[in-house]
Formats: sequence, C-alpha cells, structure tokens
Amino acid sequence: MTDLAPHLSLFLGQHLPRDQRASQHTIDNYDYTFTLLIEFISNKLGVRPCKLEIEQITVDLILDFLNNLEKERGNGIRTRNLRLAAIKSFFRYLEYRTPACLNLALQVHAIPSKRFDRGLVDYLNGDEIQALLDAPDPRTSTGVRDRAMLHLAYTAGLRVSEVIALKRKDLGHNIDSVYVMGKGRRERVLPLWKETKELLEKWLAIRPDSATDHLFLNARGTAMSRHGFAHRLAVHVRKARQQVPSMADKRVSPHVLRHSCAMHTLRAAKGDITKVSMWLGHASILSTQVYLHADPLEKMSMLEEQLPLRLRRGFFRNRSERLLAGLKEPAKS
Repeated sequence: MTDLAPHLSLFLGQHLPRDQRASQHTIDNYDYTFTLLIEFISNKLGVRPCKLEIEQITVDLILDFLNNLEKERGNGIRTRNLRLAAIKSFFRYLEYRTPACLNLALQVHAIPSKRFDRGLVDYLNGDEIQALLDAPDPRTSTGVRDRAMLHLAYTAGLRVSEVIALKRKDLGHNIDSVYVMGKGRRERVLPLWKETKELLEKWLAIRPDSATDHLFLNARGTAMSRHGFAHRLAVHVRKARQQVPSMADKRVSPHVLRHSCAMHTLRAAKGDITKVSMWLGHASILSTQVYLHADPLEKMSMLEEQLPLRLRRGFFRNRSERLLAGLKEPAKS
C-alpha cells in the first residue's frame, strides 16, 4: 500500500509550480479539489486524512464524489469536469513514480467527462454596459477604484484571474497599455482606451500604500480577490438595473464582462473572429467561434446576402389554347 500524503504534498507543492509552471489560480483549484476529495473519502471510509492510502481512492469512490458535487454541493457539470481533470492530473503524476498504482491510474483515466448543453453566451448590450460602468460613485475612493477596475476588465476583455493578478508594473509607459499573463501562460499586451487610462490615473493617485504591488487593493489594503471582485460587481449591477430595466433578467457574472467585450469587438471588427481571438488571448480560434453563434446581427447579415428562392413556373404555361380547351371539354361517348 502507498501513503497518499507525501505524494499529494509533492504534487501540489513542487510538481505543479516547478515542473508544470502552473499558475497560482490552477494550484489553488487543485488544492481545493483534493481538500474536498479527501474529506469525502475520509468520511466514507472512517479513516483520518493522514492515514489514507492511494489504493483506497477507487473509481467507485471518485464517481460517488463527483455525483456528490452535483447533488449535495449544487455544482454544475463544468465544475464537476474540472474536479475530475485535477484528479486525473494527479494520477498521471503517479504513473512515473509509483508503479504499483499503474492499474488504478489506468482505471481513473478511463472515467469520462460528463457531457453538457452548450448554451449561448451571456453578454450586455451597449446601454447595459454603460450603466454598469457608470454605477460606481466617483466621489469615493472605493468608487474610483471600482470604475477603473470594471472599465479595464471590460475594455481589455480580461478574465477575473487576470484582473486581480495585475501589478502596477504591468501598466505601460504613460499607462497607454497593459501587459497580461493569461491562461496557459500566454502573454499579450493590449492598448488602453483614453477613458480607461484616465480612470486608472485617478485610482493610482489615491491608491493607498501597500506591501503588495497589485494594482487593485481591497479595503484591507491587500490584493483584490476573486470573491471581492464578484462582490463589488454585484453591488454595481443592482444599481445599474435601476437605470436599465433590460438587465433585470440577465445573470451578470464577472465573466460576462469578458463576453460583452468579445461581442462588441466582433461587431467592430465586422465579424473577423481572428481579431477577437487575439484580443482575448485564446489558444485556438475554435474558442472564439462561440461568439459568432450568439450574434443575431451577424446572422441577419448572412440572411441579407442569401438570394430568395424562386418558385418554378407551372408546366401548362405557354401551352397552346387548343390543348387547354381540349382538357376542359368533357369527353365524348
């Protein structure tokens, strides 16, 4: 039997950051996945976490854990699949270090991801996004920060993880651009709108001193977290809904800002998804095609270019009058 603790500790503490160069966001997600998994298995087997062995993590227990995520914790299928991906990554790590677990690893890799319906992306139209960006109160330091933060997130199409990871040094000379380390360690430099630059200058002028160089700070003077960003967004969404009633039925998550940027960029680029892909930092243009399906204006332009169908002419047109008259007369006995 193989102790779980030392292998899992090396996987999270050394393999992911050193060998895989995984982002802190990825490491945190994997850490949380195994926190949930170990708690679940520990309760199921009645074994203390430090006494668990790798061979006890059977396929049946993993499947029970994944079902528990959906039924008990209310997680969606995407979250379920992300947890499964983390578990599979750990067993790939074990393949080269614990030969006794090869058969178990093979079984774990055979667990399929769950299929799910891929709906249209949610996004805000021009009036809705303007109401949201105007919602923070510019007379307060919190409002100045939130205006700059939301404006940058929308105009640059940033993921939440990218926004909260930004440092002051990532802003270009004269704050005319921003350097972003994106998903999969893909780098990109984006020019900033004049309005975004002005809002960032106002925030930097009043930004409190802090031990961290992160661009956006919370009320405690430490780096803004994902939860903190989502909370501030929710506050301003409630205010914006009072100005634009069409937002009432829309679920505005932090990622909706990125979707909104993508949709508006797609229209400005006249349907050229390669430009949208470069702006968002997608690894493949296939990831960007989802925005084509969600754009009704793009569908309308396709419809306008399509020629209308014409009905075929009748067979008896241009036939002689004699033939037509003969057909109308009753047959003689």
